[in-house]
Amino acid sequence: MKKIVLSFFLIAIIATSLFAKDESVDLASQVAETSLTYNLYRKIDDSFTLIGDGETYIVDNLNPLSGNTMITDFTIRVDSNLNSSRTVSVKVTPESFKTILNGDQIYDSGRTPVINTIINKKTVEAGINKNREVYRFNIFVVGKRNLPAGRYISNVDVEYIIE
Repeated sequence: MKKIVLSFFLIAIIATSLFAKDESVDLASQVAETSLTYNLYRKIDDSFTLIGDGETYIVDNLNPLSGNTMITDFTIRVDSNLNSSRTVSVKVTPESFKTILNGDQIYDSGRTPVINTIINKKTVEAGINKNREVYRFNIFVVGKRNLPAGRYISNVDVEYIIE
């Protein structure tokens, strides 16, 4: 009797596995890629000042051009949720300091600010990027003695492209 019950039990297990089906359910969802944003900031102490798109930021607390000046860090930061990496290209181009003499003559001091690159990450990695720094630089001005009096201006263009 035990053999019959055991045989019947084994046949039931085998029969169940012969007629069993294996199914699965795939769940699909979508997370939209948000537009990548990147901004230029000036870092002073522990705070960041946003330099708006197309805005001219004026640094007016320089030493006289007859001496040297180090200007605090500028940083480019990125926000994104990209699913593929992107290339970062940054170009910082300073012009020499110029002033106006006699009301209409442009005088070139012969002094061009020096750009010191501190961080240059050439890639924005795929994934979540929240306020991620991709580029940082500071500006050093080498002064010059014996310059004519005047207000000297140097334009520093910062161009950054993330492709």
